[in-house]
Amino acid sequence: MLVVQNTGMTVAHNVRVTFDPPLQSVTKPEFAENIPVLKGPVSTLPPGRRLRWFWEIGFQLFRDQETPRCYTVTVNADGPFGPVDELTYKIDLNNLRYSDASAPVSRKLVDEVEKSRKALEKISQEIR
Repeated sequence: MLVVQNTGMTVAHNVRVTFDPPLQSVTKPEFAENIPVLKGPVSTLPPGRRLRWFWEIGFQLFRDQETPRCYTVTVNADGPFGPVDELTYKIDLNNLRYSDASAPVSRKLVDEVEKSRKALEKISQEIR
């Protein structure tokens, strides 16, 4: 999944994201041509706003030997007082190979299940 998010406190303007080498997909060869943030700037991105696109299927990516797995991602944007500092990320997708990519269980969900278990135990003890 490709995610672009504003983690700042103000609206980001003219958000530009570039990949070197250009982002490629095994399962969606036209991906980079169809994703707005890769074609040009995102005009505004409010604080906390997250844009997400399904990009690739992991096992397909690792099966293909030709598709790059290491990228340098550069993010530029303008804030309320002009350009913000450029952000650069080195991403090596090889680090994900053979890893568990499942989403983490929500802590809130775990807490709610624990409360339910305790309530059921209490009811069970009262019935006995």
